Amino acid sequence: QASLFAQMGFDGFFLGRIDYQDKLNRKKKLRMEELWRASDSLEPPAADLFTGVLPNNYNPPKYLCWDVLCTDPPVVDNPRSPEFNAKTLVNYFLKLASSQKGFYRTNHTVMTMGSDFHYENANMWFKNMDKLIRLVNAQQANGSLVHVLYSTPTCYLWELNKANLTWTVKEDDFFPYADGPHMFWTGYFSSRPALKRYERLSYNFLQVCNQLEALVGPEANVGPYGSGDSAPLQEAMAVLQHHDAVSGTARQNVVNDYARQLAAGWGPCEVLVSNALARLSHYKQNFSFCRELNISICPVSQTSERFQVTLYNPLGRKVDQMVRLPVYEGNFIVKDPHDKNISSNVVMVPSYYSETYQWELLFPASVPALGFSTYSVAKMSDLNHQAHNLLSRPRKHKSHHVLVIENKYMRATFDSGTGLLMKIENLEQNLSLPVSQGFFWYNASVGDEESSQASGAYIFRPNVGKPIPVSRWAQISLVKTALVQEVHQNFSAWCSQVIRLYKGQRHLELEWTVGP
Repeated sequence: QASLFAQMGFDGFFLGRIDYQDKLNRKKKLRMEELWRASDSLEPPAADLFTGVLPNNYNPPKYLCWDVLCTDPPVVDNPRSPEFNAKTLVNYFLKLASSQKGFYRTNHTVMTMGSDFHYENANMWFKNMDKLIRLVNAQQANGSLVHVLYSTPTCYLWELNKANLTWTVKEDDFFPYADGPHMFWTGYFSSRPALKRYERLSYNFLQVCNQLEALVGPEANVGPYGSGDSAPLQEAMAVLQHHDAVSGTARQNVVNDYARQLAAGWGPCEVLVSNALARLSHYKQNFSFCRELNISICPVSQTSERFQVTLYNPLGRKVDQMVRLPVYEGNFIVKDPHDKNISSNVVMVPSYYSETYQWELLFPASVPALGFSTYSVAKMSDLNHQAHNLLSRPRKHKSHHVLVIENKYMRATFDSGTGLLMKIENLEQNLSLPVSQGFFWYNASVGDEESSQASGAYIFRPNVGKPIPVSRWAQISLVKTALVQEVHQNFSAWCSQVIRLYKGQRHLELEWTVGP
């Protein structure tokens, strides 16, 4: 982030939060402000950015908070009032300014006034700050050297620049971050994974929407499918970048509203994409978008005898990949954009928690750079001999046989006793890599005598240092077709994984499921 800011022309960057141990060390060594050299590869000063650590996170000093959520008494400067506290607050402020100055290299220091959810009553804030500024500055008549003024980061940085000092250089990062013992802020890396995925998927779709809007122009906004618009999804995505949104640290009702905003933004973008594709293909089709592919639901592909699949590639290079679409069991013929039959398979969707079976149609697709391809799918009768994608069900593997899946590029070997992946081989270069596979979990701490800090949405604190294995073995089954080989691993009632090797691919695909 600092590297990007520097290259964008920013002059400074101020941090509210750094690790408490790092901050203590910086105070001792007067390194609360320095030059951050944020890139090893760019020639200085391309990624150099002046960086300052604020003295009190981004919060007001103790006893100086005046808002709806604050409980500090207001500044009372009438000596006849029984609540008169002006002299006490002025002396406190002067001592605070002197103390803060001891941690910085110039005679300028920042007093952050405000915090989360503050300025609900801005009048109360400014009324008290005006009084405090006037009273503190009045002490200059008594020899005080403290001058207080409303300022901005830009003005503050300009004064530091005029000091013409040589600053120390920082070349590493500020992670990890903890604001106290057992208070490491790593919980949000995994909090609310469903919302995190929805945000990433929405970003992907927004880029498609933006590109087609730019390529087609106004006809994408007003076309045969109605009025399309990318703005609602752009605005929803902007909101989701909040540090309590994509992080997963919001309360459930707020998370629900974030998801609602994303869903509402998808609709106008879907209309825009439909208009754009109709314009580019010179053919109006009844487009339907499958939003629930992650749970193997797509009404059109699951109920239609015939349908077309339009794939759009937002990248600047051609993409070749396997397409997986939910279908009702049966046989299908798939044709490419040139009306030629291509290979396809129907495979069972792994489900260890349901007695009902679901199926997916699998076929290879190629999509040009910044373009789209349309494939045709037709369901065939059971008697039709052209139907060449017989249903492929997982077969349980006998534990005393070593299980191997391979294509001409790769081979993956699974332990016969545990069912776990044990070796991956690169057949082109004759390389072999031993692998140790496992799923683990941590038991969350609820606090103890040493610290009351519990594990939660922000903080990751396990009650023991070592992770607990879900299982040391997996029940496995195998799917083998002409296009894919899949090993289905079931570790517990709530943890499973599918390891796939596609025909002609140089990588394994690992898809894990945690939860019901």
